[in-house]
Amino acid sequence: MSNYINQVSDSLKNHISELANNPCLFLRNPNVDFSRKRKIDFKTFIGIMMNSGGATMSKELLDFFDFNKNTPSVSAFTQQRSKVLPEAFEYLFKSFTDDNLPTTNNYHGYRLIACDGSNLTIATNQKDPETFWERNQHGSIVNKLHLNAFYDILNRIYTDVLVQTAADYNESRACATMIDRSKLEHVILVADRGYENYNIFAHAIEKGWKFAIRVKDKNSNGIASGLNLPPNDEFDIDITQIFSRKNTKTTKNAGYKWMPANQVFDYLPRKSDKTYELSFRIIRFPIGSNSYEIIITNLDRNIFISKIV
Repeated sequence: MSNYINQVSDSLKNHISELANNPCLFLRNPNVDFSRKRKIDFKTFIGIMMNSGGATMSKELLDFFDFNKNTPSVSAFTQQRSKVLPEAFEYLFKSFTDDNLPTTNNYHGYRLIACDGSNLTIATNQKDPETFWERNQHGSIVNKLHLNAFYDILNRIYTDVLVQTAADYNESRACATMIDRSKLEHVILVADRGYENYNIFAHAIEKGWKFAIRVKDKNSNGIASGLNLPPNDEFDIDITQIFSRKNTKTTKNAGYKWMPANQVFDYLPRKSDKTYELSFRIIRFPIGSNSYEIIITNLDRNIFISKIV
């Protein structure tokens, strides 16, 4: 275990050094930023950020500089922080993760990648409309960011993250974006009801991924309520939907499902005359007394067999 910890620690140090060797790529003003010799140079700044926890910035700086009497001020740190683009940490995350991504643990040869999101409360700033999220129960302004992430369940490592502001918050769009830019193969994407979305299904299929996504029950207002499902309490059936942006007598007679112009679907432009075919399984199974769940998946029935008989 100690060898592994040292290996990972050395890998992180190496990637920080690599980042620090090319700081101009990640600075707002590369010709002048970090050009003077300071106590907090670019590499030191990255180290402070990577080592910070939940304490005040003053305490974090004292800890990092081992309570040296010449520890830089919070103001000095803030000035240096304003010079660095967020892409610096995105690059560090990507390079470090790619270098340390385990591949040994899988499920039937597939990587299990979970997608979810979480709000991150940040410092209150009334002058920042991009992160103004809502007012709390006391009527005070709350500023937040939204973190979307892919997590490799069996290998216990994050493989991708995407941070959104309140202005561009959209979990479905974030998930589709992370699917498209992923280099992973042989993946089963798993997600909760917040990702019940035809566009996500299509992105996973076009990527060559499998997916298993929990959806609302058939008597709700979700996808299942608009499908021709059996009356049984339990079922495992195949569904094929052909989508069209046109809502005409011809498309209705052909059995096409109309997709309104305000519904995002990246593989069918809003004024397109084309159609898009999407096939999947929908499975309803019991989870308790008179309680059921539904998932939509494209997993092969011959390999991934439900317990419904």
